[in-house]
Amino acid sequence: MMGRMILGGLSVGLSLLSCATNPPPGEKEAAPWRESRRDVKPVEQARCGDHVLLSSKAAMAKSPRPNLDAERLALRISPGLVAEDAAYERIVEDLQAIRAVAKGKTVAKRTWPHQSAQGVTLKPRPKVIEAMKAGTYTGLDCLNAWYGGRFLASSPSLDMVFVQFDGWYLGARIAEAYGSHPDIIWSEPSSFGGAGDDIRLCNERIGGTHRYVLSHGSGDCPGGCIDWVHRGYEVTDKGEVTALEPVWTIRGLGKSSERPAWAHDGCFREPYRPMDPAQ
Repeated sequence: MMGRMILGGLSVGLSLLSCATNPPPGEKEAAPWRESRRDVKPVEQARCGDHVLLSSKAAMAKSPRPNLDAERLALRISPGLVAEDAAYERIVEDLQAIRAVAKGKTVAKRTWPHQSAQGVTLKPRPKVIEAMKAGTYTGLDCLNAWYGGRFLASSPSLDMVFVQFDGWYLGARIAEAYGSHPDIIWSEPSSFGGAGDDIRLCNERIGGTHRYVLSHGSGDCPGGCIDWVHRGYEVTDKGEVTALEPVWTIRGLGKSSERPAWAHDGCFREPYRPMDPAQ
């Protein structure tokens, strides 16, 4: 009798243990991470004051990349501060394939900086200017340390400051980073005047077939270029290149050939729209 009572007790105990560890029929078992999540603390983002630092040291260290044209093009479609690896690597392959097909033709030799920047122009508050002249200002040290910035020498009469970087950043993002500092009145990415050869990627994202426009400018390019030759190319994800016809030419004021269908607005979205007297 005693043996039966002990076995009965063990049976009840195991049954209760099973109910405690296994959910009733029809109910889903709780995922293990739901129990442990309450013990996980959120990762704090690095900051300089109120500014949440962008990108990472590892990503920024990749710039400048070996292929400057591919990096600039990748920057235009990358959402962050620096060019994404996948975008850069695909564009490198695309440009190599296009150059092989376009050999001997008049095409763009390089990209124009446009949205990419290696510097920012800052207008600090008057008290900051005085501290900078005295050599006692340290307010931007944290940002400079993270983004690799350094002050460039400028005329004492200027109320602006120039910060230079070794790598290439998306101009708007790096300008916002420095412009968010309370000591800065406004911030703009450093820019290039005039115009010149450029390569444009018509796609807004990487993947599938890419369409490119290689624009060669000539004639007073420091003032914006008078003559243009725009050639279009499509590159599949297998590296197959198709030259788009016809070539779009602009010869002086009021002498533009008809804009071809392949040169859609996406290829010349602002601020890269070329000078076109016919429009």
